[in-house]
Amino acid sequence: MTAEFLEFYVPDRGRHPRSIGGFTVCSEAAPVNFGPLRNLEDITPRHVLLVTGNQAHSRWFNNKVAEQRGENGEVFVVSGARHIDLYDDVDLIPFDAIETFLAGHLS
Repeated sequence: MTAEFLEFYVPDRGRHPRSIGGFTVCSEAAPVNFGPLRNLEDITPRHVLLVTGNQAHSRWFNNKVAEQRGENGEVFVVSGARHIDLYDDVDLIPFDAIETFLAGHLS
């Protein structure tokens, strides 16, 4: 997982000019304190579309959110995609699925 993030954030692809190009002493604690499902009820009763890759290390999280959302949670799995591929690889980002979802749930 770390190698994948370094692949995106260290070279020019996703690098910010003020980035040091690696993890800092405090960067490891941030995900621990995040509590990713803590505020899930804030979006109730809205429908959510969770886009993930079949090779994404974070796919488990999308499935967990969809499970907790029940009928209001939908997971779209992109074949051949890792987590970082869905940041900027326009050949893999499922724009049609996103457009269909938004058209069906925005009024």
